[in-house]
Amino acid sequence: MDPEAGSLARWSTFLALAGAVLGTAVHAILLDLPVVDDAAISIAYGHSLLSGAGLRLTPGSPPVEGFSNPLWVVLLGLSRPLGLEPLAFSRWLGVILGALALVFVALAVPAASGRRLRPADAVGPLVVAASPNYAYWICSGMESGLHALLLAASVWALVRDFRLRRGLTSGLLLAGLALTRPEAPLVIVVAAGFWMLWLFEEDRSPGRPEAILLGVLGLVACAYLAFRWAYFARLLPNTYFAKLSWDFRPARYLEGFARAYPLPLILAAGLGALGLLSRISRRPASLAFTFILCGVAFVWRVKADWMDQWRFLGPLWPLLGILVCAGLSALTQLSEGAPAAVRGSVIPLVAALGVLGLAVPAELGRFNAARREAGFSASFVRDKALELRQRLAALGIEQARLGLADIGGAALALRADRIVDVAGLADYALAEHGGNFRAMQDYLVGEGLPDVIDAHGPSGHVSDFARLMGHYRSIGDRLWLLEGLERGRDPRCPDGAVSSVLGPEASELRRQLERLIDASDPGRAVDLVRCIQAHRPAAFTELRSLSARALEAAGRAERLGGLEWALRFSSLATILADENAHLRRRTELLRHRLFPPTRHPGTR
Repeated sequence: MDPEAGSLARWSTFLALAGAVLGTAVHAILLDLPVVDDAAISIAYGHSLLSGAGLRLTPGSPPVEGFSNPLWVVLLGLSRPLGLEPLAFSRWLGVILGALALVFVALAVPAASGRRLRPADAVGPLVVAASPNYAYWICSGMESGLHALLLAASVWALVRDFRLRRGLTSGLLLAGLALTRPEAPLVIVVAAGFWMLWLFEEDRSPGRPEAILLGVLGLVACAYLAFRWAYFARLLPNTYFAKLSWDFRPARYLEGFARAYPLPLILAAGLGALGLLSRISRRPASLAFTFILCGVAFVWRVKADWMDQWRFLGPLWPLLGILVCAGLSALTQLSEGAPAAVRGSVIPLVAALGVLGLAVPAELGRFNAARREAGFSASFVRDKALELRQRLAALGIEQARLGLADIGGAALALRADRIVDVAGLADYALAEHGGNFRAMQDYLVGEGLPDVIDAHGPSGHVSDFARLMGHYRSIGDRLWLLEGLERGRDPRCPDGAVSSVLGPEASELRRQLERLIDASDPGRAVDLVRCIQAHRPAAFTELRSLSARALEAAGRAERLGGLEWALRFSSLATILADENAHLRRRTELLRHRLFPPTRHPGTR
């Protein structure tokens, strides 16, 4: 190749790729969408972790894995020590990572053979940059940008590491993917299967690279599973159990995405199929195809998602870009056998221009539709929660216990309060008993009535809990306040008087609780604890050691056949142990026995 022509090609490739990366960021800025409330859940958990309170929605909330993206939680938590505005930090971190993913889209196919970048390698990134769906989700504050980056980088690393007989980079990226999204095990299994197939094709035996790759993956996976069980008393995230009964019509979900972006999908599929025919581009193309199928299988398994704009499919766009690059690379290889007049760059150049001319306008035509479907804003929820906090402060409540459904922005505003996620994502009991309304209602009533209940949208079923809602009065904004709760008065306190827990020494409150446990009165004991938590939270630490005493009482009651008393004392023990996850698990097993699920669950 003429050196001058080669230099021009390298510069044009660099400029096109830089334009794609920058264009993605500009695209996200122009959409001007709010950070969604679900993203604030990850921020809240991250802030709790980096403040030393552990993985809790707020420092006082239970230790429940109400997220499925631990790596993203840690990254967003950094906004706290860095002193950055958390919602803006989540948005820009997602945009930066999502834009960087396009670099690996361009590098994935060249990495399979070790060749240099060509201008056609920038076409895939440009197609991705034009997607409003991709820009929508990387600026949403969700983990989509990180997910997309790790998917694209994994394709690049796998083909490169196999060629160079290495395994560390692939192992680290796949481990990061496993800590970012719950569908990652599917991707890892597929990646391992292809790696073994490549070994067979080259008549190679597994060796050090494979040991390193599997060792990194095994170490990270086993370490997190051990931590998950020790801390959360589950081997799967709580969100998995909370969503078991949800159904958002996955067939319609997938069809809607295909109808919204038919041309880019057809072009990527066609070029990807062409890429499979080429020895050079076959490996990245096959990985991209199967990783996309893993995403589709996940959508089908979890029955899609309630959010607009196909959240689960948005991060797959870089894989579509890799398919485009693979097909154009295959065309370049095929053009080497064409007549001299069109040999070299003419065929792939025409194909590249055709792809851009068809795909980019088709994608950008969805810009206004994406902008109109802005997600549920975390800042809106946060501001509403701040108003609620002022109202609670006027009632003299220092640490409220709040049954809320929109928990992201609320958790950012109500850091000193305890949140019960009545939608179940961040609550062990409500996720465990999903659909079993008798058990769910017993949990909300039997463990000390929350100060406020939200009964709308994902928690709308709560409004049918007669035993629960009979204790509340509406205060507007779809919120319900505990009846009798006012300045100086609280129905959970002894004789309804807040002064009954404000006056005595903490040691006297402890003795009162001991007497209630010894008198086999767990109901009043729970109410006393909830009263203290609400109006004198500093005294709660004095009571925590009584958890063992309540647990002993639960064991005696269970041995004597008093299942309900065993449940009530176990609830008290769990509350006093600051919601220890293993005690919570034991308590909910008792509740399950007392309120077994029925085919047609009803209220009680």
